Amino acid sequence: MNESYIVLLAFALWTAAWVFVMVILRMNALIRKKKQPTDFTHTGQEISPFAARISRVHANCLENLPILASIVFVASQTGTLEVVNNLAWVFLATRVLQSLVHALWASQMSVMLRGMLYSVQSVLMIYWTIQILLKIT
Repeated sequence: MNESYIVLLAFALWTAAWVFVMVILRMNALIRKKKQPTDFTHTGQEISPFAARISRVHANCLENLPILASIVFVASQTGTLEVVNNLAWVFLATRVLQSLVHALWASQMSVMLRGMLYSVQSVLMIYWTIQILLKIT
């Protein structure tokens, strides 16, 4: 299977895994903190600061997954997947690291590290888009 497809599926799985983490946190809150199902919001703040970070990690993955999917789709339809393949694993590695840093730490240094990791992903997506456009036009 093509590297870009594998990375896209891995990113989708990574995004879905965060839903599982949120479910565990909510179930724990229902059982231990005597929360009601109607107490939960999309932010997770009603559970804990950690749950709020997990919610943001998931939302951030959801925000970026369609962008990567669009790039991979267009590349696959135009025969330019090699553009994405070369750095696809770098993209996924920086996404995983960004998510973990975001979930586990809430310091000024972690925010700076997350920003750097996200910048790498953003630059890659912009680079891929420009390269694909240059090859197909």
